[in-house]
Amino acid sequence: VETLFDRAGVPVFQVIVATTRRDIWQDNQRGLAPADLAMHVVLPELDGRILAGAISFKGESEVDPALAFRAFA
Repeated sequence: VETLFDRAGVPVFQVIVATTRRDIWQDNQRGLAPADLAMHVVLPELDGRILAGAISFKGESEVDPALAFRAFA
C-alpha cells in the first residue's frame, strides 16, 4: 500500500516516546524495553522510517489537588 510519504518521496523521522523513566533507561544495558523497541524502532524501520532518537520518558508529576492523585506522565 502506497502512503502519502511514499508519493512525496520524503524521509520520515520516527522519535521514541519511551514508556519507562529516563533513569531506568540509562541504567539498563539493553536500553529500551521490548515493547518500546518493537513500537518505536523495529516496526517503523520496516516501514522505511528513520530513527531520530528518544525525545520523551515517563516521570511522576506533582499531586493535583483537584484530582487527588499523582499522574504518571
